[in-house]
Amino acid sequence: MPGCGKTSTGKKLAKHLNWQFIDLDSRLIDQTGKSIAELFETIGEPAFRKIEQHVLYSCLPQEPSIIACGGGTPAYEENMSFINNNGLSIYLKANERFLWDRLSAKNQDRPLFKGLSESDIKIKIAKLLSDRCKYYEQAKLQIALPYSDINTLVNNILELNNEKENNTI
Repeated sequence: MPGCGKTSTGKKLAKHLNWQFIDLDSRLIDQTGKSIAELFETIGEPAFRKIEQHVLYSCLPQEPSIIACGGGTPAYEENMSFINNNGLSIYLKANERFLWDRLSAKNQDRPLFKGLSESDIKIKIAKLLSDRCKYYEQAKLQIALPYSDINTLVNNILELNNEKENNTI
């Protein structure tokens, strides 16, 4: 979901593992020359999602990497299957209150929340969670938020992944 900390967590996890970090939104901005907000405004969300999917599919790295996807990426067409077939997916599972606290101050930076009142942001968060939950829950690892700090979160992701690998036949 937007605001759950995908980029911050991804950067920290990549640094800990000494892997490459790829931010899908940044890659998309680099390839189109437009901000996410500009793309939403000029071409609309459906066309944006198609471009985002193309960028995602082109991100398959040659070296170990952490890719932070946009919040809507897993919910578009077959993206979640693609992600699961090509790596370890992690769902940072945040509740509405956590997301509200993080998004209410920054809503002007996010196209899905731009110009919305506080009550409309709450409604939008609830709707997005409801609509996207079935995709997010297909992730191989699910981590409930919040965490006291990002280091603890990263360590718990690594521990859960190790446990999952040790229990796989």
